[in-house]
Amino acid sequence: MRVDLTPRGRLAVTAPFEWKDALKRIPGARWDAAAKAWSYPATIHAIRNLKRDLPALDGAAEAFAPVLELRARAHAAMRSDGHDLPAPARTRREPWAHQRRGFTMLRTMPAAFLQWDMGSGKTKPVIDAVANMEGTPRALIVCPLNVIPVWPREFAKNQGNAVIVSPGGTRAEIERYVRRMTVKDKTEAAARAVRAGRDRRPVAVVVNYDTVYREPFASWCVKTPWDMIVLDESHRIKSPTGKRSRFLRSLGPLAPQRYCLTGTPMPHGPLDLFAQYHFLDPSIFGHSYVQFRARYAVLSGPNKNWIDGYKNLDELRAKMAEIADRVELDDVVELPAGQHEATPVTMASDQSKAYAEMEAVFITQVQDGTVTASNVLTKLLRLQQIACGFAKDEGGEIRRFKSNPKADALIDILTDWPADEPAVVFCRFHADLDAIRACAEKVNRPAFELSGRPGGQGMSDWQVARGGEVLAVQIDAGSEGVDLTRTRLGIYYSTGFSLGNYMQSQRRIRRPGQDRGVLYLHLPAAGTVDEYVYDCLTAKQDVVDGVLAVFKGRGAGGQS
Repeated sequence: MRVDLTPRGRLAVTAPFEWKDALKRIPGARWDAAAKAWSYPATIHAIRNLKRDLPALDGAAEAFAPVLELRARAHAAMRSDGHDLPAPARTRREPWAHQRRGFTMLRTMPAAFLQWDMGSGKTKPVIDAVANMEGTPRALIVCPLNVIPVWPREFAKNQGNAVIVSPGGTRAEIERYVRRMTVKDKTEAAARAVRAGRDRRPVAVVVNYDTVYREPFASWCVKTPWDMIVLDESHRIKSPTGKRSRFLRSLGPLAPQRYCLTGTPMPHGPLDLFAQYHFLDPSIFGHSYVQFRARYAVLSGPNKNWIDGYKNLDELRAKMAEIADRVELDDVVELPAGQHEATPVTMASDQSKAYAEMEAVFITQVQDGTVTASNVLTKLLRLQQIACGFAKDEGGEIRRFKSNPKADALIDILTDWPADEPAVVFCRFHADLDAIRACAEKVNRPAFELSGRPGGQGMSDWQVARGGEVLAVQIDAGSEGVDLTRTRLGIYYSTGFSLGNYMQSQRRIRRPGQDRGVLYLHLPAAGTVDEYVYDCLTAKQDVVDGVLAVFKGRGAGGQS
């Protein structure tokens, strides 16, 4: 019986046939027909299990040594605050202290779980890890649909040499990838990039959860020798019986490095951990969800299917902490007290068509000089409404488009936000208030409203609630004299053109009584007036003059 460390970073055990059953029972076991050996993740848990269940392992010390050495370095990094750890050799931006710790973990551990709050910068350690791998590494990054455009932008900020298979920077490129490319198209694009990998440039394929397990992408994905697989917002695979979860758990053993990222690893309870840890390292909790549930849940009912509570939680926390790093937004001292992030949303095709028609008329009027101070606001208002997923007809009736990607993005955010944490969503229009309420209901969060319309004074009910309720706030009504310190998340579904109201809305959350770091998330529709307004507001410029200047430049032949 012999143990070797394979070039793909797994422990391979060659043994006589009579040891087959014992080897097969060890968590993480995978039969390698070509090598005629059983292979296991190169982790401390697999080593413990092998030593426990197999009486004699020739060559084990030699094979285990590099794994144990890396594990010792990883443990030292996990105990550090990060300031004493080295920065990545290849990076464009200096990392924060906790990002150094995350980077060191990813470089020294075959499986790691960054349980970092939303807004704490968890993409950077991954990008730095990819950039500092030798040769031409291949990374697969799986994330929610609305997060896809974030990864190319972050790669460009932190590492400009990688080949990213995902949307580019223009509205047309993003829309084509996210909304119009078929699974077959995405597979062919990814395969071309991987085949063309050369000149020591990393290749990162970014794909959404609803594509990764579908054909033909799934079959191509299984055949591709990945060096790293990353699950962003990994709680999306929490259901152990779901198709995406089962596929990604089967894909995990094919990559020597596997990482999960999420601020909410247990959105509905400890049982949500099983599928995520099974993907990372099945030697920690084993292969059986039934056994995992029996170990950590108090079960009742005729078929033992009712969960009355949980048990052995100290043991569970100790096991999960061996490869996990927890960062809360309040603990990141480098972050400003109010952290702003923008996630551009790609409009659907019918929206894009309506927006382009309205925009063309507006640009023509700007160039002809027929736009006045009064009607410029009306035109901008109509463009902003289309970007929010609706338009008003001549009779003033609201007509919604078939789909509303901005609402889809809000649903994703509310899904990923801790279930017991409240949220405030700012918006401009009554139609937005209705859309926000519908989004909250889809993710089973109670919704309240603060607005100028009849019945829109629900803030007092939201204030006394004790769960993850959503307060939809019309930005004019929620600007002055309002205390929103109950939450630490402000989402801007849409904004007005008043810089004063925008600044006041932020101060309603960050004011005396707020003892936590605040995250502001913006959802501008990509390439639209939304982005121009956002740029002006963040630069504290006059919005109408700034937006009008953009349209004048575009009418004069500026870039679209």
